Amino acid sequence: MEHASCERLTARECEVLQLVSHGLSAKAIARLMAIAPRTVERHIDNLRLKVGARNRTHMIARACARGLLVITQKTHGAPTLTPGTPELAMISA
Repeated sequence: MEHASCERLTARECEVLQLVSHGLSAKAIARLMAIAPRTVERHIDNLRLKVGARNRTHMIARACARGLLVITQKTHGAPTLTPGTPELAMISA
């Protein structure tokens, strides 16, 4: 099976992947991105297909395993997006 690469994900898919990794719903992501919730669901479906995942949790795990999503941790804090990168950073609470 061929692995998805960063180049094969669209910018929108990368953005949706980051937001899903924070636990946001399609409706919440749609509000943040100013697009329809159904469009978000379509991006999620495409992401799941590209990484070969069964559900959202599996999608995040596979994306991390393939280097499509990097989670860095500090000692305390909640995850936040690092603008302009497909990476999550932990910030102090």
